[in-house]
Amino acid sequence: TKIGLVIVTSYILEDMGTKAISMIRGWVYLAVIYGIPLLLIMKQPDFGTAMVIIFSFVCMLFIWNLKYRYFLLAISGLIVVVIPLVWNFYLEPFQKKRILSLIFEGSDPVSEWNLVQSKEAIASGGLTGNHTGVLVKVPVKESDFIYSAVSERMGFIGTTAILVLAFFFLVRCLYVASKSSRKAYSYIIVGLTGSYAFHFIENMGMCVGLLPITGIPLPFVSMGGTAMMVNFISLGFILNISMDRKPSS
Repeated sequence: TKIGLVIVTSYILEDMGTKAISMIRGWVYLAVIYGIPLLLIMKQPDFGTAMVIIFSFVCMLFIWNLKYRYFLLAISGLIVVVIPLVWNFYLEPFQKKRILSLIFEGSDPVSEWNLVQSKEAIASGGLTGNHTGVLVKVPVKESDFIYSAVSERMGFIGTTAILVLAFFFLVRCLYVASKSSRKAYSYIIVGLTGSYAFHFIENMGMCVGLLPITGIPLPFVSMGGTAMMVNFISLGFILNISMDRKPSS
């Protein structure tokens, strides 16, 4: 779903930019193709996936020919209107508790247990990792809290290596986008890169207590057949587009 939305959105944005379709028709198309999947995803509820889709779309809009004042206005509207609606009508009680416990630390020990264990695992890793054989019990450490598990086993050195690799991977993807021969190709890469970036930021952020726990996996590291398959399919699109660059001047 995420990859399909990025591809369709990219060609719609390109057509809107070249006046192949009118702005009104383009925005109607975008509202429909995003509105229906997001409503279904929020019904599950899977707030993490919804945030990935929205963030990816925002990244594509950012490099499109949308004027920045309209972009900031849209983001402001999203914050003022959409967030209260999501909080009141879509978020489940356990999701609200996770967010509130992040803001008001210590308010709900039960909801914070996963986060406390994650922080203890990261702290026990030290510089080079915990080699005592006594490990902290971290829930779903093979997927959701894989960053905590890596920190516990490999310490600060291991987590820094992941950060550096993620940074250069994202920068390289954006470089490929800047050299693409078509606008649509650039939008596709930026959308997929935005999805990768959100996964990296959210997974690491939730493990250290900076962001709410959503169950977003760490790309190419977390265990999970579907997530890994989507990551490699996205990478395949980026590599394929990288073969078709602008002719050198």
